[in-house]
Parts: sequence; C-alpha cells; structure tokens
Amino acid sequence: MLQETELRKVTIEKGPCDTLGISLAGGVGSLHGNTPLFIASMDTNGLAAKTEKLETGDRIISINDVSTEGITPEHAEDLLKNATGTISLLVLSHSCK
Repeated sequence: MLQETELRKVTIEKGPCDTLGISLAGGVGSLHGNTPLFIASMDTNGLAAKTEKLETGDRIISINDVSTEGITPEHAEDLLKNATGTISLLVLSHSCK
C-alpha cells in the first residue's frame, strides 16, 4: 500500500448560525501529546462534510492563514466557531492507494 499526502486549500462559506460539524484533536497539550492538529470526527450534516473535500484524519495546517502550529485544539475550535463568511483551511491529507 502506497501512502500519499496532498496539500490543499478548502474554503467553506459559513453563516453566523451555521456549524462546520467537525471535532479536532492533537495540538499543544492534547491527549495525543503535542501532535499536529487533525480532524478527529465529522458530522455528516455539517458544512465541512458537505464540501466533500475534507476527511477524518486530515491535518489542519492553517485556519484563515493562521498557522495551527503551537496552538491548542480548543483555540483552533474557537477560531472555527467564531469565524463567519469565508473560512479557508489549508489541510494535508493522507490517502492510501
């Protein structure tokens, strides 16, 4: 099995009452240790899943051009929760071919 990585930018339009429907894990001080931030789970009815461009396990590199390196998962979730309009995510996906 060959494992490939792909860096891509995903944009999501989010209104003030909308939810992305993702849970994050990793980051500084997480239960997983100081690991890169990644999507731990996704609600199939959330905006993130409806883009069909994100998957569980994708690593979040930046949120609206703010690097996720060195931040806690709670801080990252606050960034996502409080953002409205266009949300830009830079993600690194791992796919097995």
